[in-house]
Amino acid sequence: MKTYLIGLTLFGFFSITHGQISIAAVPVNIAESKVVSKKAVPVNQFYLNAFDTEVTSKKVEKLQRIIANYDIKKSSAYIASKPSTYNVKFKEGLNVIEATYNQNGIIIQSTEIYKDVRLPYVLNNRLGKKYPGWAFNKVICTRIFNKEENKTKVFYKVVMKKENQKKVVKIDADA
Repeated sequence: MKTYLIGLTLFGFFSITHGQISIAAVPVNIAESKVVSKKAVPVNQFYLNAFDTEVTSKKVEKLQRIIANYDIKKSSAYIASKPSTYNVKFKEGLNVIEATYNQNGIIIQSTEIYKDVRLPYVLNNRLGKKYPGWAFNKVICTRIFNKEENKTKVFYKVVMKKENQKKVVKIDADA
């Protein structure tokens, strides 16, 4: 009786997990990716349009264009016959982008961390007025995108220096 109970439990567990969507992790080196011209309209144009370009550095824009144009169907992990989501990790120097694509190559969500980027002019100006005499030592940009919730979040962490003092300022680019 004990054996039948364990067998039924395992059978129930495996039948539940079989129906779930599988996830494949695909590492991508951005340096090896082709840069697509700004004139080409990517499948994920909505992803590019979701962020305010006024608070985006040129380097970040370039990397996001690569992400928006990435074709998951050309990946060795892609399985056309099985509905799946694909987690793709893009790396370029200190920058790391983790994007989740659906079966059709649409970006569902992304978390992006860009290190040592330039602070966009609008934010640079705002900080310069608020902290006169301070120099920007290091800038880290974090961007979060979620298509289902129709949400984007962009914030910067700026390490500032003035003589022997250091200060870390966090800026919500949406505020």
